[in-house]
Amino acid sequence: MKKNISALLLALVMAFTCFACPITASAAKAVKVISISLSSTSLALYVDGTATLKVSFNPTNATNKKVSWSTSDSDIASVKNGKVTANDDGTCTITAKSNNGKLATCTVTVTDDTSGTSSSDNYGIVYGDVSNVATPTTLDQVQSYLNTKYPSVNTPMGIVYCSITIAKAISGSDNYYGINTEFTNKSTLDAHDIAGNKNGYSAAEISETISELQELQKEIYADAYTFTPHKKIIGECIQDDDEFLRWSNYDDWGKLTGFTWDEFPGDFSLTDPSVGAN
Repeated sequence: MKKNISALLLALVMAFTCFACPITASAAKAVKVISISLSSTSLALYVDGTATLKVSFNPTNATNKKVSWSTSDSDIASVKNGKVTANDDGTCTITAKSNNGKLATCTVTVTDDTSGTSSSDNYGIVYGDVSNVATPTTLDQVQSYLNTKYPSVNTPMGIVYCSITIAKAISGSDNYYGINTEFTNKSTLDAHDIAGNKNGYSAAEISETISELQELQKEIYADAYTFTPHKKIIGECIQDDDEFLRWSNYDDWGKLTGFTWDEFPGDFSLTDPSVGAN
């Protein structure tokens, strides 16, 4: 009798093991990528400008999230790990490809604008096309959006080519972040000319230049806050090692106040209400 019971138990264990194996294998099945998308479907860049594309996966829990990048014309724009670099005039397509062949593309238009100081009719912000850009939901996407929308600004004293970077988690809190607008080396405007007036610009030209730079910062803030409401943001312009046109939307106690210029040493008087538009 004991032998029969032991044999029966052994048979039950073996049967359970056989049925359990397929279930375990099924549970461990890889989650395939159904589709992918990019943070921008179009970019407008000047030669030597850069922008970073981010990939979103559907479903978000896909097992393999490896992506390969390619460009239809590396002479116009190249790409490495999602970072697009503009090389020459023209239009090309950047493609991201998942491990199972799903594709997402971004059209890149590159302009070589070396005209220097513009005529008075052309002063102001040069806007990139964001009509096909999805509404940003992350700070990386906000950064990509701002770089696409605000490639440059024309002033009587020269052109500023912008590289906008978001610095995350200021003071260790997700409620704060910073926005730096750096003047790239291609910029023909030297901010030092605003203060020292080395090249004999008129008061009207200096005032107009300050106004255009201030308007750029205000619009950058307005877009950023629209996409990240209730966040505390600080921003500024940077050229070489100089920082100026600093602003924030909160006071010393951390209370939201709306856009406010923050004066600090070395600001070239750009936020002084008596100089330019405030």
